[in-house]
Amino acid sequence: MTLSYRIPGASFTKTLIRAKPAILNSADLYLLLGGDQASSILDRNGKAAASVVGTPVYGAGFCTLNASNGFQAATAAAGQPFTFLGAFTRPATSDTVVQMGNWTASTPRHALTTSNGNLRLTVDGAVRAQAAMPDAMQMVGASHNGTTARLYLGANGAMAKTEAAFSGGAQTSVFRAGASGTGGTNTFNMAAAVYWRAVLTDAEVAAVGLYLRDVLLLRGVTVL
Repeated sequence: MTLSYRIPGASFTKTLIRAKPAILNSADLYLLLGGDQASSILDRNGKAAASVVGTPVYGAGFCTLNASNGFQAATAAAGQPFTFLGAFTRPATSDTVVQMGNWTASTPRHALTTSNGNLRLTVDGAVRAQAAMPDAMQMVGASHNGTTARLYLGANGAMAKTEAAFSGGAQTSVFRAGASGTGGTNTFNMAAAVYWRAVLTDAEVAAVGLYLRDVLLLRGVTVL
């Protein structure tokens, strides 16, 4: 016997298919930005909330940030190993803009930045890897294990990797999304920011990237 149920007015057009990757549960900070302050600072794994720096602008499924406005993790940690993963846009400018990373004494030591149409990973304050980035909301990531810097750029669910050898990166620091304190007024939109005090594998980065694309689509944000 087969039972069928009809639910008047119900819509199932927004369904999250992928399960949450287990590695995402271990993130030190997992933010989905937008809506309002309370929602944006909430750690989605139930850990310590972020704090607000300046006055971010809260949009539908994202926040508009710049060098003065953003979010900061609750605690400082060793600078390496680390993995960053996020969804953000780049300003249409040749200026260097710091989107997220680890800060020491108000200086971005390890960070994801954009400049001249490129996404760049800096470790110990210098560029270690870069790749061309479209002017759109994009899933991006980076990691450093003390010897290898890896940069990830998403497109159609895949995460292309660029890597280079570099030893260093051990400063104790605190994670920020936006609010780099580096000056300038260039703004960018950010929908998600995730940080681990560990290095994820390529497969783990890809899995979390796909999951976040689904989550953000449910929040009305399309990510490359």
